[in-house]
Amino acid sequence: MSRAHSGAPNRSWAHACLAGCLAFWAFDALAVLLSADDYSARRDLVSSLAGRGSSVGWLGELAIAAYVVGHTSACVLMLRAWRTKVAGAFVGQGAFLMAGILLFRGNCPQGEAGCGRGANHVVDLGTTLHSVFGNLYLWTMLIGLLVAAVSAIRERGVHRISALLAIPTWLLSTYAASRWLAQGGHSDGLWERVWLGSHAAWFLVIAVVVLARRRTDAHAPA
Repeated sequence: MSRAHSGAPNRSWAHACLAGCLAFWAFDALAVLLSADDYSARRDLVSSLAGRGSSVGWLGELAIAAYVVGHTSACVLMLRAWRTKVAGAFVGQGAFLMAGILLFRGNCPQGEAGCGRGANHVVDLGTTLHSVFGNLYLWTMLIGLLVAAVSAIRERGVHRISALLAIPTWLLSTYAASRWLAQGGHSDGLWERVWLGSHAAWFLVIAVVVLARRRTDAHAPA
């Protein structure tokens, strides 16, 4: 089998990664646009859009589902293309935890605006598990990014570049998560989106690296 043919599955996963990450932001933006008038993308969380009681719950669920696709695809690419597999395993665990966030959604009896605060916060099994999966996802990805950065020691070529770019991703992700968790105020939604966006940007780099090698692989000897 030629390198061009063997690279075809990787390119398919790369396209799926691109589509999943971009669809996540598209669905999030559309849900914000169609949400209740008092919902604020700066103040309110992404998962509030998918919460039980949200007027745009289906769009919020689609956004998170698309992000699960992005995580899963990035995981497969790392497991297939990288010499070190541990970082890919962490991203795969992140995909599983993100799926848990989708399955167990918070209870927002008064709608998506202000969900999780005051009277619009109901502690039940679904809300508790949503929080558990969310916290596990945060730490899993923070550790996974460090593992990816360390794996650059053994990677070669463009995959080493992808691994090294985990360093600024970790720095931005850590900063955004700390601001979000420490403030607990009017900018929660903004910092959460920066936090999630740092992961998505890194996944896009991993996918673009695979696609950028398409011409080289196509002209390589069998």
